[in-house]
Amino acid sequence: PCCIGIPLSGRAPFVLDFATSRVAQGKMRVAYNKGERVPEGYLIDPHGRPTTDPAVVVMPQPGSGGGLYGALMTSGEHKGYGLPVACELLGGALTGSGTWHREPDALRAVVNGMFTVLISPKALGTQEAFEREALAFVDWIGRGPVAPGVESVMIAGDPERRAREARERDGIEIDDGSWNEICTSAAKFGLKLS
Repeated sequence: PCCIGIPLSGRAPFVLDFATSRVAQGKMRVAYNKGERVPEGYLIDPHGRPTTDPAVVVMPQPGSGGGLYGALMTSGEHKGYGLPVACELLGGALTGSGTWHREPDALRAVVNGMFTVLISPKALGTQEAFEREALAFVDWIGRGPVAPGVESVMIAGDPERRAREARERDGIEIDDGSWNEICTSAAKFGLKLS
């Protein structure tokens, strides 16, 4: 994943938090749990063939010679390929938490290292200009034309804030497969969920 947060004076921040693949791994697990296929162009199987079956990135694939998984396709083709590599090198190699290069096996471990860069406009002597220009820019973006059927132009972080408000108000729907995984994980720690 890659996350870039930029404060906006007196407003909710710009928060760009995304998978460097075309779709997030978690969304593939949800599709797998629901028994759904996914759109073309998201996945390849362990042999590099396109597939719409999310199982290829959730479960080791039979006949793959050692429990290989398929892969999430990168966004932006060859240009997008560089961003996940950079994130893995910074978040895994530079931090010492490790990169994904082990031999294929049936383990379902997830390792998340994190590399953070913080830049202070105050330390750069640009605090006032930064606040003024950041707000002017996002306001300019917001005044742009909207596509048919679209309510408004949003910036990164807006959809997630809207989703959070809706979930706080209406609750969160969870499919049976995901709920069963949550209950199984809870049981390992002696918790019982209803």
